[in-house]
Amino acid sequence: MNQPSIGEPQLVLTTRRIGTVTVLSVRGELDLTNLSQFERYADGVLESDPTGLIIDLTDSNFLASMGITVLIRLSWRSADRVGFAVVAHSGVMARRFELLGLLDVLAVHREMDQALASVTSMPPMP
Repeated sequence: MNQPSIGEPQLVLTTRRIGTVTVLSVRGELDLTNLSQFERYADGVLESDPTGLIIDLTDSNFLASMGITVLIRLSWRSADRVGFAVVAHSGVMARRFELLGLLDVLAVHREMDQALASVTSMPPMP
């Protein structure tokens, strides 16, 4: 017999396609307890051969420092194959990337349409 869950799950990952780009949305907290789950899920998305991958942190209320490291690793792994961007809608989340000097390392956008434009405007791989 299943027991009803109490409260919200700590992390919910969902994907959707916009054309050939996959958007991986993160809801909840991305911390040390679930980073490996997130990274495995994202790697699985990359294996599905999208032309771009956008990590949407709009509904994420916490991103551990190691979570930023995972985003950087995902960006590196996707660099040879697909466009990669992060949506950090909240000012606090976006400011964190800026303060850490990561805007030169990661394509971070406040709006989905900006992220989508950045990954679809990448030149095709030879």
